[in-house]
Amino acid sequence: MIKKKRRLLPYYIAFFMSLLFVWGVYSSIIINESLFPYYWTYIASAIITIICILYFATTSNYRIKGLFTSYGKTKVLFILSIVVAVFTIIFLSRSLPLLMHTFIKEPSQMTATISSTHIGDYRFCHKSFELEGYHLFFNGKVCKVDEKTYARLGVGDSLTLIGDKSIFGFTVNDYQ
Repeated sequence: MIKKKRRLLPYYIAFFMSLLFVWGVYSSIIINESLFPYYWTYIASAIITIICILYFATTSNYRIKGLFTSYGKTKVLFILSIVVAVFTIIFLSRSLPLLMHTFIKEPSQMTATISSTHIGDYRFCHKSFELEGYHLFFNGKVCKVDEKTYARLGVGDSLTLIGDKSIFGFTVNDYQ
């Protein structure tokens, strides 16, 4: 009896991309939107989603065919398209630039204007400032602001950010 060799590379790639996804969501990077405009992210996400849906719709994988028979092909493809689209938007707009930024960053400062303040917006970001001029998903937000700074600064005030800068973005380590 000959044992089939399992291909582990796709599982390793999926695991690595999942780690990058989580790292991108929970990081404190402000992405340079001139390099990564929001429409580019949505177009790339749509293309990747269409490719994935076509692959899953025509695959002969017994696990996917089992899902189709259990839940219905249309329902599975619809849910899968939403999951793939959201995953790729966050991966392309946060995780990929963060990965590239990690290798070429250097210490720097940046001054930004506060456009709005939030309390309890996200579980991991209780008190935060949103900065002017940033439109990408999860971009332009300074999290974990202490009580004194939050009470002292408001909309329209300038905030000096201290961190690491690269062509891809700015990682916030501290603020003044």
